[in-house]
Amino acid sequence: MHVGRRGYVGVAPLAEDVVSVGLVVPLPRGRIGNAEVAVQAALGDFPELAARIARGHMGPVRGIGPMASREHPCAGPGFALAGDAAEGVEGLSLWPDPVTSDLPGVKLYREHMQRYFPKNEPNRYSLAGYFAGMLFAEGAKRAGRNLTRETLMTSLESVKGFESGILPPITIGPDHETQKQGFWVRVEKGRFKQLTDWLKSE
Repeated sequence: MHVGRRGYVGVAPLAEDVVSVGLVVPLPRGRIGNAEVAVQAALGDFPELAARIARGHMGPVRGIGPMASREHPCAGPGFALAGDAAEGVEGLSLWPDPVTSDLPGVKLYREHMQRYFPKNEPNRYSLAGYFAGMLFAEGAKRAGRNLTRETLMTSLESVKGFESGILPPITIGPDHETQKQGFWVRVEKGRFKQLTDWLKSE
């Protein structure tokens, strides 16, 4: 990942001598014009990367458009669940309560939040990101020193019964599905109350 003053570039290896380049910069006013010329101009903010690309061959731009924007969250800590009308509403939750759960992985997540982000309140969004980081670290460790996109995918597909302490044991197959279980909840006093144990989707 290369971060500049006006954007960032992600470079993902596809083969030994082939990479995919994802460029995110503010959209210029008016028409973008020729995509290849626009990308070359935008890469000017990343001279070191641009020099490396220039030593090889850049293929055609595969896609271009508004890839990122400012969004306002529709739910989160402190949001009212439709006021009193939400009381008693039931549904499926995929994540344990980040504030009250006694699961060991969730406790460790709260400890790390308190240590590294003391001003941020625990929530399901950051808990999901924390879990994703755990899974990535496990895949990278299994891939060893030869860490590429292919070896990472292969190592993750070999995960069987991974214990995160957050979700039930995870097994990843060719479908790359990591969450096949959830539990039933009911809204009580503005929080999700767990009503069942983990339920399997199969």
